Amino acid sequence: MSPVSSGRDADLGLIRTLRSTAVAFHRSRVAVLKVGGEAAWDLLDRVLPCELYLREGQLLPTLLLHDDGTIAADLTVGADAEDFWLLVEGMTAEEVLARLDEAREPDEDIVLIDLSEQLSAVGVEGPYAWRALEAAGHTGASRLPFLSFQELEGGLWTGRTGRSGEYGYLLLVPTSEVSEILASLDGLLLAGPAELAHCTVEAFGFDVHHPLCTGLDPLSLQLQWRLCRQKGHVRGMEALAARRRLPEAQRQRTVGLRGPAGMSPGEVLLLDGEAAGRVLSAVPWLGPGGGSIGVGLLPLPCAHPGLDALSVATGPVR
Repeated sequence: MSPVSSGRDADLGLIRTLRSTAVAFHRSRVAVLKVGGEAAWDLLDRVLPCELYLREGQLLPTLLLHDDGTIAADLTVGADAEDFWLLVEGMTAEEVLARLDEAREPDEDIVLIDLSEQLSAVGVEGPYAWRALEAAGHTGASRLPFLSFQELEGGLWTGRTGRSGEYGYLLLVPTSEVSEILASLDGLLLAGPAELAHCTVEAFGFDVHHPLCTGLDPLSLQLQWRLCRQKGHVRGMEALAARRRLPEAQRQRTVGLRGPAGMSPGEVLLLDGEAAGRVLSAVPWLGPGGGSIGVGLLPLPCAHPGLDALSVATGPVR
């Protein structure tokens, strides 16, 4: 059986399947680029706000920032033998290439390649994702370490990323062969952006496509681990340092939430009856007890685990 598409709304049955076995995704919003040449490392070190220490075959999650320190793109960089892969969501390939081109020095040996038309991203997620790939002939998937990539038997670029919070992979496949690759994953259902967004909330992950994350910075979203403070020269890092110096009462931070059924994004979070923050995202909780699970934004002084004095209009929130 070849993969079957879900609908526009999150299909809870598909999410249960992902959590128990595996499902496939066509990750059409991932832009794929390569940076090569003798000065490739120097250019990326100037542009990326992370410590660019990578062994061959390693993947490193980082970000691109706007000038004001807010997040422009979710970016993963991978080191190949002689060049670097960039997997980007939130900015187009053209926008990323323009930022790289702007930062290059005259006469530097740099090759910038947009592969977004030639290659498409396919995700396979779930605790038995490795078995689905092995059964499709991609020998070696089960031995691939987390945040690493290689070309498995059959020639597919395969990275182990776990985007949904489960054991998972990202494949880069020729765009003309996406349907064929999906069909080769015999028995896997095809999920979509709605299911991936749901699983990201469950895993307390970062979804750059979520509209309520627009205008938030890595400090608020607990993504400082993707950055290096010493990279103050990188675009957006100086503004982020200024945000870090603000009094705690003026700063916010995301927290995980458990609340009543029907809790929805945008709702006001009340603390002892007074408006304190807002719900950024919320989905039905499929675990014991039901209700909703989500992510909220609260002032830093009260954004800590175990706080049980919160509520929304329909009931208490922890």
